[in-house]
Amino acid sequence: AVSQWKTNGKTIHDIPLNDLTVTQTAELLASSLRLDVVKTAPLAKLLHDKTKGNVLYTMQALEGLRRRKVLTRNIHTMQWEWDEQRAADEIDLSANVVDLITSKLQSLPEDLRRCLQMASFLRSTFRRSLLETLMDMEIEHQQQKADGGDTMRTLAVADMSVGDALNLAVKEELLERLDVDTATAAEIAEGTVTSGATFRFVHDRIQQAAFSLTPPGDELDQMKYQVGKHL
Repeated sequence: AVSQWKTNGKTIHDIPLNDLTVTQTAELLASSLRLDVVKTAPLAKLLHDKTKGNVLYTMQALEGLRRRKVLTRNIHTMQWEWDEQRAADEIDLSANVVDLITSKLQSLPEDLRRCLQMASFLRSTFRRSLLETLMDMEIEHQQQKADGGDTMRTLAVADMSVGDALNLAVKEELLERLDVDTATAAEIAEGTVTSGATFRFVHDRIQQAAFSLTPPGDELDQMKYQVGKHL
């Protein structure tokens, strides 16, 4: 999208995103939660102690608190609230950012999660066509293992197309689409994912978390084998 703006004559300024200070973390929370900085300062200190000001880690930790209902919106005041001791305990338990992201991935629709698992075995960038081929091979492999043609749940996308899964991953800010300069305006507007559409994980820690969803053993070895044959 940025390259497209540059092509259209828009002036783009790159802003380095350094690690946040405690004060900046409090300001980020105040803006996100629509609260006063004084109110968010204690939570900001807790988050900063664990994330060291990394913006991705900070936002993932904050989302984790919301998902575990430590951070909730009061239906009467319509303001965000949290218990500081519970927040401290939860952040401490989820200090590893990969664990935070893994927790988020595990809450996603199963088809999307399995699609991201397979994508995590690929290079930093990948095309839909390659991912779709691998998913098709995986479902064929799993069906061969099933006794009597049992329609067991497999690593392949079943209820959601690969294109739909990739679109949802972009909306969830897990993947970013790289071919916006060559895709037509209609394709972008409609979310059309052609076979040549190219994607990458937004952050290497997200790819690492997706990879960690596949437990060691035969399943992991099989996925590595399938990917290795096509790279």
